[in-house]
Amino acid sequence: MAKLILEFEKIYCAEINTAHPLTGRSACSINTITGGSAVNIIPSICEIEIDRRVLPGENPIEVRKSIQAVLDSISAMDSSIEIETSEPFIDFPLDPMSNINLSQLISNSLDSLGFSPELLGAGYGTDASTYSIAGLPAVVLGPGSIDQAHTKDEWIEVEELEKAVVVYGQIMKLDCK
Repeated sequence: MAKLILEFEKIYCAEINTAHPLTGRSACSINTITGGSAVNIIPSICEIEIDRRVLPGENPIEVRKSIQAVLDSISAMDSSIEIETSEPFIDFPLDPMSNINLSQLISNSLDSLGFSPELLGAGYGTDASTYSIAGLPAVVLGPGSIDQAHTKDEWIEVEELEKAVVVYGQIMKLDCK
């Protein structure tokens, strides 16, 4: 597995060059490695999980095919490497252009309240992309900082929460037709 990981990171992860103006550069990393039952027993299998962040404009199915092609080429170069892949978790990107009308309404609302109206992107996944693919307009908007989100001690300042109440109140009054 060590050989596969090193080759995959060199051939695939290091060579990704796609970028999006709002979300930045594509990311790829191997984040879990599991296998073995004891230090003195050679494991029969070892598993890895690959995280490949897909950007707006990229087709996740084509990305999956390109990953599989690299894995197949690594296996072909070294017959000691046997690869079996399972069904991937694919999180489609949130395309900002598919929700531009809603984004602009919210941006105008934020501006009227004295907040930054700038449309930004994020290099992380949310359920908003799933809603968008289903045809529901979706944006990502919330108080606090992503740096504190989904951590052991997740928190937001009360002042940030109070601002969010005002923002959400105004957004609920918008005519989104």
